Amino acid sequence: MSRFIYAIVLVLTCLAIDSQAQQAQQFRNYSAENGLSQSVVLSIAHDNMGYLWVATEVGLNRFDGFRFTPYYRENGLPSNRANVVKKDRDGVLWVGTDMGLARWNGRLFETPPIADTLAGLSVISIFQDSKKRLWIGTDGAGVWLVDGNTIKAYKATNGIAGNRVRDIEEGADGVIWIGTREGLSAIATNGSIRNWATNQGLPDDKIRSLTFDNDGNLWVGTRTGVAILRNNRIIKSYSTANGLVNNMVKDIVFDLFGRAWVVTEEGFSIFQDGSFSNYGLEDGFGSSIFNTLFLDDEGNIWIGTYGAGIYRYLGDRFETLTAPNPLPDNMVTAIRKKSDKLWVSTYGGGVTEIWDGGSRLWNVGAGLVDERVFDLHIEPNGDVWVATRNGINIISDGRIRELTVGTGLPFRIIRTITPDPDGSLWFGTDGGGLIHLRNGQYENITTTEGLIHNTLRAVTFDKNGGIWMGTYGGLGYFKDGKHVHYTTNEGLINNIVLDVLVDDDGSVWAATFDGLSHLKDGIFKNYTTLDGLPADVIYLIHKDKYENYWLGTTRGLVRFRSDQTDGLQVPIFKRYTTDYGLAADELNRGAVFGSGDTLWFGTVGGLAIYYRDRDPEITHRPPVYIEQVRVFDQTITDFRDLDFSY
Repeated sequence: MSRFIYAIVLVLTCLAIDSQAQQAQQFRNYSAENGLSQSVVLSIAHDNMGYLWVATEVGLNRFDGFRFTPYYRENGLPSNRANVVKKDRDGVLWVGTDMGLARWNGRLFETPPIADTLAGLSVISIFQDSKKRLWIGTDGAGVWLVDGNTIKAYKATNGIAGNRVRDIEEGADGVIWIGTREGLSAIATNGSIRNWATNQGLPDDKIRSLTFDNDGNLWVGTRTGVAILRNNRIIKSYSTANGLVNNMVKDIVFDLFGRAWVVTEEGFSIFQDGSFSNYGLEDGFGSSIFNTLFLDDEGNIWIGTYGAGIYRYLGDRFETLTAPNPLPDNMVTAIRKKSDKLWVSTYGGGVTEIWDGGSRLWNVGAGLVDERVFDLHIEPNGDVWVATRNGINIISDGRIRELTVGTGLPFRIIRTITPDPDGSLWFGTDGGGLIHLRNGQYENITTTEGLIHNTLRAVTFDKNGGIWMGTYGGLGYFKDGKHVHYTTNEGLINNIVLDVLVDDDGSVWAATFDGLSHLKDGIFKNYTTLDGLPADVIYLIHKDKYENYWLGTTRGLVRFRSDQTDGLQVPIFKRYTTDYGLAADELNRGAVFGSGDTLWFGTVGGLAIYYRDRDPEITHRPPVYIEQVRVFDQTITDFRDLDFSY
């Protein structure tokens, strides 16, 4: 379905985490419990309208991203068992059943007259070549070539290896390759036929899958592993001896990155850089038998199983760290990184120090004054400052000390820690104003001294040494002892400002409870859900070195560029949600770190690590269709005779 605009990437990890949990998070399952007519999936395809079609042993299903609509004999299928579903080059959807061939006319399935010859035959493979000829493989009656109004059979009696035709492919030279239960055949453009079997180097005569890689090599999946052909010669074979999860190969597909996905009767493998990564029942999947693979028009990998429905790969643009290992709590409030150590604070679990191969928890037992942590700051000397609901802790060389009201801190609830260019520190509080710590002395600035509000959520510096503050009373600016206030009266969209970003050109972005405000040259420009934002509540705004802006909202993570707009000069917002592998759709205030190829985001469901090189741009425009109209209590699905005024 067109709502699934996702990149396809290989499962990798960079920190010591629970691999099974991580792998399970990278796939979404749809089965009979979600409305699929049956959970033994034999084939998957995409149509031009963006629907996903799923062939099962009991019915064919159309999936719109939310609901499955089943189709059976009463909808025109020759049989309820749908063996294979394929889209041809003209966008026509074809279905092979165990009683013949049908095609979708937009409302129901029909058997075209040319396919009457196939009535009663079990159709198990369908392929359209570059000349728009249909090749129909059957389970016992050979392969049938449909060319216009003519149909011709190729069987073992006239040259091909066998009559049970599992898969069909075409090479760049126009040669048609046919995988059968008795070997491999190639039909040249002049009609000559050549066969391969075990005595020509195939690992097994029983072939299930054929596919070409980006270099034009033919990958042949058999019941005893994979063989690779180049220039009509077998150049390499893979089996369990080379790391393949199982030798009984059912299907092979290459993803957008050129990686081979191989599904077998005991798990599946992903092949990259000469080695296999293997997955199966022990990784949280509901079945060990995987039947089929499909790469849709938008780059998504779908896997059909025997008994567990279908799995959609979410990709690993995001890696997730959650409780209980290595985090103590999933409410991630701040992330900092120095050298080879990652520091993650949580609200309720304290702070976790993570390094390659290990971690350490800093909580009340280790000396924190409070495990409800809001912010982190790491000094150049490596000292880690921790802002909590009951003061500040400083972790230095494995020891911890505290700054509290009892030791002179003016206010106990510290929300933010911001370094001054001169080396001093500024603390934003939850009700106690702004605190400046310099040379061991505190200065407390409140509304009495001109502060816009005593509850601060963000404190940041501009290039001129001025301080911008996001508060519960608006956007504040402080420089040389003078305060400037920006509220809804000046055009700010909402006075509750949760995060502030000072841009390279000196303009200021304010993330608020009611959208995004951009202050430039004294004028605010505001963005809300009416402009394409998924939510009005924005917890964070961040900019990376590639000029991308990132917004953390209550309904996902948003990326945009100010120089990329639609026809109305509105930024094009790209949203990442749990469908993309994000830990949770709700992010936390200011919980972000990094500016390059790796970014860390704090969510209410754990830490999400984003990898830019695993997130290719998808340019496919999602089509939009109206499926039904409801007029009072009547549902209308056929719009052909309807005429509406604007």
